[in-house]
Amino acid sequence: MESPTSQQQSNLLDLGEARIQKLISQASSPNGYEREAAVTAIKRLNAPQLLPTLIRRANDWVSSVSMRATEALTCLLRTENQAFFIEVLPDIFHLAQCGRRDHSQLIAAVLEFLLGESQKHSLIGAISHPNPKISSIAFHLSTKHSLVSKKELLSLAIKSENIAVVRAAAQLINEVDDEGFLLLSQELIWHKCSAVSSRAIKRLNLLTPKEIEKLSADLIFNRSAEIRTIARSHLAQCGVDVLSLYRNELNYSAAPLYKRRVALIGICETASEKSLNDLTQASISPEPSLRSLAITRLVKLLGDKGRYIAIVGIFDESPKVARESAIAFIKQGLQCSVEELLQLTRLGKSPNRFDVAMFLAEKGNKWDHIIFLLELIQRQIGEDDLIRENYTRWHTNYNRRQTQPTKQQLVQLQDIQLKDETLTNELAQILKIF
Repeated sequence: MESPTSQQQSNLLDLGEARIQKLISQASSPNGYEREAAVTAIKRLNAPQLLPTLIRRANDWVSSVSMRATEALTCLLRTENQAFFIEVLPDIFHLAQCGRRDHSQLIAAVLEFLLGESQKHSLIGAISHPNPKISSIAFHLSTKHSLVSKKELLSLAIKSENIAVVRAAAQLINEVDDEGFLLLSQELIWHKCSAVSSRAIKRLNLLTPKEIEKLSADLIFNRSAEIRTIARSHLAQCGVDVLSLYRNELNYSAAPLYKRRVALIGICETASEKSLNDLTQASISPEPSLRSLAITRLVKLLGDKGRYIAIVGIFDESPKVARESAIAFIKQGLQCSVEELLQLTRLGKSPNRFDVAMFLAEKGNKWDHIIFLLELIQRQIGEDDLIRENYTRWHTNYNRRQTQPTKQQLVQLQDIQLKDETLTNELAQILKIF
């Protein structure tokens, strides 16, 4: 896409920043005569940089202002201004939704201009525009008006940062001719968007099944679950032991960590409950990333039986493992006792053990939560301000009558001795209820 020429930039400087700002301000005046005068002046200046102002005034509630703005916009439809019109495409299309005026002729004139032979290359290039609205419009117009071949359009679109454009481009994979597809096949198959890569694999398998057999050994380690499923299916049809491939990669210490993680996930997807031994081994791996993945999967598979494994993970030295284990623990509906929470603050190896303990306490039994907070205050463990903030939140928000404490919890509350008189009085008020 062409950039504004140096001459245009020079013209803008000649206008003077003060003059431009004055025109923009006048164009927004509550006085219709001033707005009309500003739009007329902009038309004489031939300043494409003021297109946004003209588009707003094209929908002005005063018909004469709207007419002058539309005339000014039409006068700017010149080849050297194409880059400026690309930048305001979303605003131009927005006019179609504005009911105050009929802008169909103006929109049609702009489209005819941009689709012209001299301008269409700017529109095609805008498929890669960083603004997702502009890139989507450019892709839509390029597709609708067949500005380039489907192969070229597909090649451009899959490089876009706009995921909506990339997903729309995936639909073209089955429309490109065989020769064009084969030229792009490697780029398509390894694309980060699974919508693109999965379609590409399926089509390549129809054209060259032998080739896809070779690729599948690598594709089973793809980050996308959909791609892995397709690749495993191809290998299974060829009688390949996919589980062994995954286990070999998992146990190959020199393999990239991401690949070993995917191998562990692949084992779970392939073997399900038969993957317990693999997960158990991975749960004691020196790699925190593998430990975290293995522990969370084990807890999910084992349910209540995975409680001990989750606790081990919560006490892990790695912040990631401790955090992920705690989340998995809560997701299974498990709860920590007050003693376990206190042990975590004292014996946990992770630097974030205190935060993890607070998280588990908040998600667990409400009375154990307050007992834990008061025990921390009594024993002077952790940051006092943070503990008191959590205590205040519990004391303010929790409905104490809704879920009553057990006898054991009442005893624990009664045994707590606090130096802070305010907290002591608040605790006494709580105990009075029961």
